[in-house]
Amino acid sequence: GTPIEPSQNTPIGVQIAPDGVMRVQGGVTLNSTPEQWPEGSAVVLELRHYKQKEKKMSTRCWSFMEKESIRPGLFGLPLAIKPADTKRRKVKLYNKGNPDLKIRFSLE
Repeated sequence: GTPIEPSQNTPIGVQIAPDGVMRVQGGVTLNSTPEQWPEGSAVVLELRHYKQKEKKMSTRCWSFMEKESIRPGLFGLPLAIKPADTKRRKVKLYNKGNPDLKIRFSLE
């Protein structure tokens, strides 16, 4: 699909808990609200890492949340294998089972 908002990055660096969970403390702020988005819209998230050998950022996996599902709170989302399909037609899960990505939405 067509981006509604410009792409944003969280600060580089994560905290890794003893249980192996990675935590990104940064957040992003959108300039619009889901009510303003066209039908069929979604927030698309890419988990990226730095490839030292190639000296570039690369997408490891991605996820999304449909506009209709966005509300304040903490949500578990499945991760999908790359490439990111922003139209969400051919989504193949990265891991089968429990949601891998936890994301918190706050609407102000």
